[in-house]
Amino acid sequence: MVFCAAKILRFLLPPKLFLSFFADCFKFAVEKWLICKSMRRIYILLLCFLASSASLFSAPVDSLFLSAPRHVVPLPASDTLHVLSRTARSLRVAFSSRAEVEMAVFTAGGRELRATLTTLRLPAADTEVRFWDEGWREVPAALPRPVLDDFLVPSDSLSAFRADELRRLLDPLHVAWTWREEAGAFDACVSLDALPDFERRSWQNHLRERLFSPEEMLNWHDAGRKTP
Repeated sequence: MVFCAAKILRFLLPPKLFLSFFADCFKFAVEKWLICKSMRRIYILLLCFLASSASLFSAPVDSLFLSAPRHVVPLPASDTLHVLSRTARSLRVAFSSRAEVEMAVFTAGGRELRATLTTLRLPAADTEVRFWDEGWREVPAALPRPVLDDFLVPSDSLSAFRADELRRLLDPLHVAWTWREEAGAFDACVSLDALPDFERRSWQNHLRERLFSPEEMLNWHDAGRKTP
């Protein structure tokens, strides 16, 4: 409609008058734009909020998380749920400063599987890793049991005496697990949460993370065969 009206005015009015009329209309539009700037900003913020709220639980893993049976993801009724990280195939949430759950969807052996990683910090972090099929039936797995030497960074500054000291401090060994989507693997790291701050800072440079493939986590020799 606006385009048709502009064509008619251009035909009826002389060129100079038409340009003057167009300039006045443009000036009027700009003035209204400036007057309504604050309201428009509120409107844009509202649209952004609605868009982010609508997409909060729109990814497939989000719907899986919400529809999972309570024995898979025991959502507490009283705690507030905080989203820590979220991708198309993984969701990590915290129920409190001490408890968090991550769900990841991945493919192994030609099948789509799901993993739940429940981490408790009391204060050292320990993670329970469980695997499920598409019907939420648990998939048996013999999880790897890494030892401290698997995480030590080769360094001339870490003597055998210092390594033994670290072993005493971290006995028993607490390992926290997360899903590393960009690597398609599970990430294991030694929890130093139970150590004093100065000890934690002293040792963290001597430790590294370890990645384990889904087949290693499930103790599968190859993509299609499970060990007996």
